[in-house]
Amino acid sequence: MEEHLSGFHQNTKGLECVRLLPVALGAVEEVRTFHPASFSDASGFLPLNQEGKQLWKIQNEAPREFKIQTLDNVIIQESLPPPDLIKLDVQGFELEVLKGAGVALTKARWVLSEVSFKSFYEGQVLFSELAGFMSTKGFEVFSFGHSMRPALELNQVDVLFARL
Repeated sequence: MEEHLSGFHQNTKGLECVRLLPVALGAVEEVRTFHPASFSDASGFLPLNQEGKQLWKIQNEAPREFKIQTLDNVIIQESLPPPDLIKLDVQGFELEVLKGAGVALTKARWVLSEVSFKSFYEGQVLFSELAGFMSTKGFEVFSFGHSMRPALELNQVDVLFARL
């Protein structure tokens, strides 16, 4: 979102190898409703459900329309090399982004994704479905992020998938 652009540019100032492409990614090229949240990091193409609103004490704000592109098409249009690593933190929209990255997934060695074990967004993908999809693409769970704690219920965690 626009409010994050200046921070990104400030944090990457002087790093010529870093380039921001402000695009929205999904399974197909289309215009889709985006649902900002009162905490911008929780914004996404899926609106928060009641559990997400209550847990994080945030609300959906006025929706906007954004054009979605596929990762495969962005790579072609921008003449980018195929990725070694794909990093996702897209508020339950992970499967949609990966469906638009069929070629990129054949080249990537790693996918790092935030995953949910409970539904916080309407229609979001959960860990088991994402792990199953990744398995069909030749990836398996390699490791879990540091926020995983024994004997505590899982909500969300970063998962590193590796091509095996």
